[in-house]
Amino acid sequence: MMWFSRTLFFTFATLMRFMKVVSFISVVVFVALSVCVEAQEASYITKDIRFEGIRVTKASWLRTYMNCKEGTPFDVEEYERDLQNIRNLNLFFSVSGEWIVERDSVHIIVRVKEARYVYPYLYIGGFKESFQLALGLSNINWRGKGATLGVWYRYYDRSSLSLFYKQPRMPGSRWGHEEVLGVYGTIEPLYFQDAKGLALYDLYNLASKAYYWMDINTHIEFGGGYFHEKYAAYDRSAKEHLKEPLLRNKFLLQISLTRDSRDYSFEKVTGEMYQASSNYVYTIEEPAFPFYSFQLEWRHYRMLPKMRVNLASRLSVAMGTNRVSPYLPYVIDGFSSVRGVGNRVARGTSLALINVELRRRLAVVPWAILQGVAFGDVAWLRDAGTPLATWFTPSSNYSYAGAGIRVAMQKWYHVVLRVDYSWALHTTRGASGGWVFGVGQFF
Repeated sequence: MMWFSRTLFFTFATLMRFMKVVSFISVVVFVALSVCVEAQEASYITKDIRFEGIRVTKASWLRTYMNCKEGTPFDVEEYERDLQNIRNLNLFFSVSGEWIVERDSVHIIVRVKEARYVYPYLYIGGFKESFQLALGLSNINWRGKGATLGVWYRYYDRSSLSLFYKQPRMPGSRWGHEEVLGVYGTIEPLYFQDAKGLALYDLYNLASKAYYWMDINTHIEFGGGYFHEKYAAYDRSAKEHLKEPLLRNKFLLQISLTRDSRDYSFEKVTGEMYQASSNYVYTIEEPAFPFYSFQLEWRHYRMLPKMRVNLASRLSVAMGTNRVSPYLPYVIDGFSSVRGVGNRVARGTSLALINVELRRRLAVVPWAILQGVAFGDVAWLRDAGTPLATWFTPSSNYSYAGAGIRVAMQKWYHVVLRVDYSWALHTTRGASGGWVFGVGQFF
């Protein structure tokens, strides 16, 4: 019996020593293989990058958005990221690719299906008491380098016209630029000490902007412009305070920092966008009263797989010089901030805004993707000249919720038809809600 116990003990001890040796050898082999694989991957050099399917778009411009470069070590993760970067340009119906190994070199092939880039633009939007129409013609891939050249006409109470050219990033460069020439006409609320009136507002604008790209997702914008404003009384209340047209000549300086890491796949969006911006306005007729503003905006998009829902949210906080003046910078409006609230309900010197949407694909047909949406819009407006403590109070709050339908047109690239119905949860001066329709996602 003792002999059997000793034999069993020595057998177990020998087995344990053997397992330790095997484990040690396994670790050594694993590390050696990892080193060999890494060395092998590092030895692959990108020999060439070829684009298939491009007729208009310039290959030199597309390379600006790729991390993979000819003559550098090939990286699979960078290659996959490059394909998504090209999709995010929103210029192609589809983007795919492959990489082929030949000895110690890699050949990259990127295949795209181009959209039609010259097309008319039509926007029809509105709600119960307001209507907006915009017509235009633009080329969103001018000369195959991602530039936009266009003209548009808008009717929103009155007529406006704008000519614009935008080249966000030039081929092989970190720089881009934008130029705008416009004439705008609307009917705007004016705020006096004891009354609110309406005025015919005309704006003549000439502006230019430069872009500098720190990386593919991050850029700085800085620019300036000159604009001439004219206010003429429209209703009785405004005529009592504004006997003659008010003329103002202004210069604008602006700077912003944007980090945009959103990924696009048809109507679905994931990722985030951050932007910080600041403006300075100098008025020739009122040199002692310059205007400053600062704005922070965050947009977040993510998929909720269990619900098969795309969550989209926007948070924006904007603050300007808190001075009483006839024309204030921030507006509660059904087209830009709060759906269902009405047409330019109120203006103020600070605005906090939250928009949330739950988007779910309902059906796919050959010509469109149908999407259902549930949403909530909440805003707080600070009245001019009031203390900061009055900003986030019930009297400054506008809260609305609703549901709607989106139709993403697959035959007309990147065109989304939108119809929403909104209900007022809490409002100070806004409407009780109603239908809102337009073109494009709200944000």
